[in-house]
Amino acid sequence: VLDGIDTSMTSRYIILTSMYTGARFGECLGLTWDCIDFENEQIHIEKGFDYLHTNKYTDGKTKNANRIIDVPRKLLDILDTLPRDSSSVFERVSNNGVNHSLTHALKRAKIDKMVTFHALRHTHASILLSQGVQLLTISRRLGHSDANITLKTYSHILDEMKISEAKKIKEILVHGTNTEQNL
Repeated sequence: VLDGIDTSMTSRYIILTSMYTGARFGECLGLTWDCIDFENEQIHIEKGFDYLHTNKYTDGKTKNANRIIDVPRKLLDILDTLPRDSSSVFERVSNNGVNHSLTHALKRAKIDKMVTFHALRHTHASILLSQGVQLLTISRRLGHSDANITLKTYSHILDEMKISEAKKIKEILVHGTNTEQNL
């Protein structure tokens, strides 16, 4: 999908960053180069950027908004190619502009689905949940003020996982395990 967004467009890199971190749009815009820890492969979310009203850096949305997110080297290598003309990692773009780029890229990939930037955050969390990452870990990664917010937001995925886990349990109980042979 990202191949549908020109490599010279800031939107491409903000989308990629959100996909790898689950960061909110304002948090991505709030990233400065000193927030990127290339050595330890981490991104420090310490502030946001209010692109709608004040056009200034802001404190995080919640008390847990300030956080450190482990990221793959691949993302850091991509970010390292960006120009460092200012302290900001990303040029100022609007959420609408990024959504437009995302919609255009999806159409080019022949994906007929409406996806907004915020959906990337949900996709990030959903992937982690489906891969067995603990809910509390995901909640902290997303900067939620409380794990209950994460639980409520992603309960549908947890319900799907519960069904899948129940099938696994039945399979184990019906077909046994190696431990039965050891008894």
